[in-house]
Amino acid sequence: MELRTEYFIEHCDEIGCECHVNAELEVVFVEEGSVSVMCERKTEVLRVGEAMLIFPYTVHGFSPGIGARARVFMFSLSIANDFYDTYKVKNYDSYRFRPDARLMDFIDYARDKYREKKDIFIVKSLFYALTSEFVSYNTAQARENAIGTDVTRRTMEYIYDRLSEPLTLSQVSAALGINKTALTHIFEDYIGVSLKQLLNNMRMEKALILLEETSLTITQIAFECGFGSLRTFNRIFAARMNCSPTDYRKTWNVMNLQNM
Repeated sequence: MELRTEYFIEHCDEIGCECHVNAELEVVFVEEGSVSVMCERKTEVLRVGEAMLIFPYTVHGFSPGIGARARVFMFSLSIANDFYDTYKVKNYDSYRFRPDARLMDFIDYARDKYREKKDIFIVKSLFYALTSEFVSYNTAQARENAIGTDVTRRTMEYIYDRLSEPLTLSQVSAALGINKTALTHIFEDYIGVSLKQLLNNMRMEKALILLEETSLTITQIAFECGFGSLRTFNRIFAARMNCSPTDYRKTWNVMNLQNM
């Protein structure tokens, strides 16, 4: 299940995904079972009632346990920008927190209200309720960001904005003025996957959205997402999803009609 608008996206239940990057600020909340969250090479297990905040342009992935139920709230930078600019210079040992019962009641209320009426002020109220709880929960352990974290986020911003282009490590290092060896260490030490693997993950995330929400042809989607050829796109898609892009779109459309 998913609720997607210009300002706010809500993923429900099946949130599993490999490491990738989003421009949105995310909050993942576990309702049943447990979810392993990989965030910049550090993995934490969230259990029932726990949440975690993930900043924009941060490499992360989710691995739900058997029977897990979770929600991911994604807030656009147009909503999150002031908070992001203020707190991106901070660093925390953990980005997890535990919403109390009153906040959980408000989350349910705001979510239901937003489904009735797509009001930006409801989104803002939900965003600041969650981030305020995070700040209160983690203020004591906040410290200044390490240099490597700042460089990593700058690198991820650059890559995210150019997914449709054929990117190489040399090109990224030259564009950002970062030594190629230093950039290699960033991928090894802070991210844990190669540039090629990260790009494939991010391009797949974008391709799924385009398959679900647009009428673009499969070929158009392949090139829009930066895959060098339709053949490459089909091969990577089949390896990841165990079906072709065409079959995925057909299945999605059927499921979408059933949920209406």
